[in-house]
Amino acid sequence: MKKFVSILIIICLVFGAAITYTGCGANNAAEPETSPEPSVEPSESVDDTETETASVPQLDFEALYASHDADEVVMTMDGEDVTWEEYFYWLYYSGVQVNNYINQMAANMSAYGMNVTWDDAADDTGISFKDYVVQLAEENIRQIHSIKKFSAENDVTLTEDNLKAIEEQRKTDMVNLCGEEVSDEEFLTVHDTLTAAGFEHYEVSNYALPGFRARHNASYWHGTKYLGIGPAAHSFDGEERHWNASSVEKYIAGAPAGKEVLTRRDRFNEYVMTALRTVEGIDLEEAAARFGAKRLARMQEEAAPFLRSGTLRIARGRMALPPEKFLISDAVIGALFET
Repeated sequence: MKKFVSILIIICLVFGAAITYTGCGANNAAEPETSPEPSVEPSESVDDTETETASVPQLDFEALYASHDADEVVMTMDGEDVTWEEYFYWLYYSGVQVNNYINQMAANMSAYGMNVTWDDAADDTGISFKDYVVQLAEENIRQIHSIKKFSAENDVTLTEDNLKAIEEQRKTDMVNLCGEEVSDEEFLTVHDTLTAAGFEHYEVSNYALPGFRARHNASYWHGTKYLGIGPAAHSFDGEERHWNASSVEKYIAGAPAGKEVLTRRDRFNEYVMTALRTVEGIDLEEAAARFGAKRLARMQEEAAPFLRSGTLRIARGRMALPPEKFLISDAVIGALFET
């Protein structure tokens, strides 16, 4: 099923197409069954190499959904059937999230004259973004199955009202999933609720009570040197990044680690990116000492429009985004990158 759906995703990559889907239902998944070849014809391809700014083909979910009958059984889990409509619910859910992510990444990469495609690796395992969509979808289905199995084994019964409420919520999710206005509203709702309860919004996606910040994650955000031990573990010595083989067998056999040497510009851009994701922001004196006064002056010049609008603020020698503006941090960070 993974290979088949990945092929469908390739076929349904059309520039500028995005359709809402209000189907619902998710059951269980595991071993794939044979599925017919898709009948949807591929749309005209987009030549990313000729594009000035990054443009990522969008998924045509309507064409993808139409490639099967809704009631067609495409997978089974412990003898229970999973129909295409059930499977597609989670495929859509995962597809929208990944689609939005690579669009944001493409916007940042365009500053370097680079593009991102659905065939690019989603992580250091080498899995492509299109295959990652399928992997996420099937993992969600497995989680749902586990919950249902646990409920059955422990005599936990969902009432008809419970099931109906879940069903209605899922339909609403399909309509609203990752819409810009909804995302803004939900982000601010979480921010206001947690900060009112005494939590610090100290990083874009992290909150903590005073004194309970994640020290491990802070090492990445502050550029601290670290050593990773074990399969797929990453290390950073301040100038080079290394990662071990993800395969246990290859790691034990002594496979050499991957390596990336960061240029001074790379380190500066990473500093800008990680610092502006935190409430403390960029230490202007530290930035000048590490990367030079010329780079700092150029960055401050690029930051001027954001400072005038209040999107960025300078206080006590630091330039930062107010936490309520974290949602647009990618746009600000991209504008301050050195190209």
